[in-house]
Amino acid sequence: MAVEPTQLILGLLSSAKDRTVTAAMLSRAAELFDFAPGTIRVTLTRLKQRGTVQAVGRGRYALGPRSQVVQRDVEQWRTRSELVVEWGGDWVAVSTTAVSFDRSEHRRRSRALLRAGFAPAHPGLEIRPHNRRQTLEDTRAWLGDVAPGAPVFLAAQLPMDCVHRALETWNPKALLRGYRELVDQMNAAEQVFDQLPAEGAAALAFDVGDRAIRAIVADPLLPDAFIDTEARTRFFHAMRRFDELGVEIWDRIMSEVT
Repeated sequence: MAVEPTQLILGLLSSAKDRTVTAAMLSRAAELFDFAPGTIRVTLTRLKQRGTVQAVGRGRYALGPRSQVVQRDVEQWRTRSELVVEWGGDWVAVSTTAVSFDRSEHRRRSRALLRAGFAPAHPGLEIRPHNRRQTLEDTRAWLGDVAPGAPVFLAAQLPMDCVHRALETWNPKALLRGYRELVDQMNAAEQVFDQLPAEGAAALAFDVGDRAIRAIVADPLLPDAFIDTEARTRFFHAMRRFDELGVEIWDRIMSEVT
């Protein structure tokens, strides 16, 4: 999957040490992916209009107020595995039957719930295993922005058809395949970094790393009753190692324009 200009801009802004980048740094990064000279400028203008990116000085940019979720997810992906605790068989359930059915709000709510590990179990009912450190109060506080007023409760002994319906969304087989494929891609990239020019290594590190981070952020963190959690742990560890290499490569490239 080719890197898109928006991905590149948001990725650089999210991973920069002081959370800001200069126009020169963005232009240099654009060269690595053979983007046309005006592509980054046009994309940056659109992102600023949406509030996703903001100018914080002459020729310097940071994530905007509408990018808080992006920033939080990228900052937390390294410690995501620490969210998990042993599963006792209960489920966190959210009833959305009394929540607004406005189409755009429904899409936004569905994306947010999926990102938080929930999946539809029945019309108006979203569930996830109760295997995270967050308390019900934490979840209720988070849902205040996503689904105001939606009841949140613990459920036990859910009907198997509800569990199977949620598993169809989580798709453990696809998750496991993704872990293995991404680990293979990271290993393959590490083998050729030293054989590539700095520009090629930087582009490859960003491309593979961006895919891995997206997979980690989107992972529902299922318990071992549904997935091989050791394979997930190996994937997460591999990405932390790969990220360290990628940061070193990108620091060398960006030092040319700072």
